Amino acid sequence: MTRNTTLGVLLAVVVATSMLAAPVAASDSSISADPDEANAPSTHTVTANVGPSINGSSLTGLNVDYSATSQNGDVADVGESDIEEMYIERASGGTTDVSDDISGVGASNNGETLTIRLSGNYNVVEGDHVVVAYSGVTNPDTGEYEIVFTLNPQSGGTQSSDTLSISENGSADTPADGDDPTPTFESDDDDTPTDDEGTDDDTPTPTDEMDDGDDTPTPTDSETNGSDTATPTDGEGDGDAGGDEANDSEADDGAAGGGGSSGDGAGFGVAVAVAALLGAVLFARR
Repeated sequence: MTRNTTLGVLLAVVVATSMLAAPVAASDSSISADPDEANAPSTHTVTANVGPSINGSSLTGLNVDYSATSQNGDVADVGESDIEEMYIERASGGTTDVSDDISGVGASNNGETLTIRLSGNYNVVEGDHVVVAYSGVTNPDTGEYEIVFTLNPQSGGTQSSDTLSISENGSADTPADGDDPTPTFESDDDDTPTDDEGTDDDTPTPTDEMDDGDDTPTPTDSETNGSDTATPTDGEGDGDAGGDEANDSEADDGAAGGGGSSGDGAGFGVAVAVAALLGAVLFARR
């Protein structure tokens, strides 16, 4: 083996050893901005992975480095009161709130690095995630920036990173490809009724049945003849004439009966007179 070959092998071993000894960066670390509009005040949420280099160690701090933005003052205004939440998302499941363990928050490097210090009362293991959300950030210009997170920076702990995406008008205002940027209008349902809505609610148009039955009832021929102007039939007229003739006959009969009653009264008077005369004769003989 030549000298150059030996040196090459030794160099490869050294590089491989140094790579194994370095903290492992997690691919599932992340950062997001809400809103993500350029140069707007924003709340950022960071998720930093716990690597093997601090497995079983106390959580003592987190650095978030915005140097890639080349814009001084990204986190210059972030203080302890701006920390909205901070917790450990356990690899075994569940979460542990560590916001009560925060001992200080500050910015350095011309406002491009945020440092959150903790008292170390909570331990972390490999596979855990430290999640923190903080307001008071000023978004950089439009672009994509590689932001670096370091857990336990005082002891050279685990380092990871993710891309911060900032848009010109914010993702909520910028339609995705294929989306229709023209908003739809729902005023047709509220302000301008359709034909059916106008007929039912605003200016109802009655049907033929409504006109005949409710508004201006038109009686049938049978209703008119029976209620308004009754026209008697021929049979009904003959019945009335027969009634008149019957009344005439009853009047004639009544008059004739009256004559008979007068005759009876005269005969009775004669009988009374005869009886009285006979009584007087008998009385005289005595």
